[in-house]
Amino acid sequence: MTTMQHPISLPDSTPNLLALKTRWKQQLGQLNALIDEGLIPPAFAQEIVLLSQSIEDFKLAVPLIGKFSTGKSSLINAWLGQEVQAIDLGPCTYNATEFHYAEQPRLVVHWSQPDGNARIEQRPISDYTALKAGQFGEAENLQLVELHLNNPALARFPEIMLVDTPGISAHDTRHTEATASYLGDGVVFILCANESTLGQEELAIVQRQRSLGQAFYLLQCKQDLLAPSDRADVFQTLIRQAGL
Repeated sequence: MTTMQHPISLPDSTPNLLALKTRWKQQLGQLNALIDEGLIPPAFAQEIVLLSQSIEDFKLAVPLIGKFSTGKSSLINAWLGQEVQAIDLGPCTYNATEFHYAEQPRLVVHWSQPDGNARIEQRPISDYTALKAGQFGEAENLQLVELHLNNPALARFPEIMLVDTPGISAHDTRHTEATASYLGDGVVFILCANESTLGQEELAIVQRQRSLGQAFYLLQCKQDLLAPSDRADVFQTLIRQAGL
């Protein structure tokens, strides 16, 4: 568990993950050899193809979590070096938004459907602003957004996806569900705080992550709103509350 007072510096676990993925795919290659030799039924070939694709697509999740208007979206914009996420005084992020590195930018949108399955569509990256403005309709059914960007910051960690989550105290069950879906799955989560104390929602997340034995960062955002003489004391209070 680590505390942070400065911009995100993600753990460089990419080489390890790349090595693991290479080894996994080599093991699948051995299964293909067994199919060729007739030791495994050919019907398993399609399952091996799907599993290989799952390995190729797998990334480590790093979710940013905190109350609405904490500064998560501002932090992501600063880290990416471009204005991608909307910034306002109220809750702006109504669904989880994943940031992936890709040579060819694209937008992938997940819509919820009455049967419980997701409808997934790809759109040009230029549609993102209109999507966030609700110009495509079905805003209440928007489940998840994937932004695949050719961005230098993301290129440093191509096997990691950064996740901007909805505010945890926005009193909307969809927000809670969107955030909870990443807790326990992320390689590490970053708790963003911009007040002098942690609220019940934040402490509950810290307790849950600790019970899972998972690491997290505590990031104090919007320090410029505090008097310089108060910043260190406030940060120490947050550290103690988080049990770091």
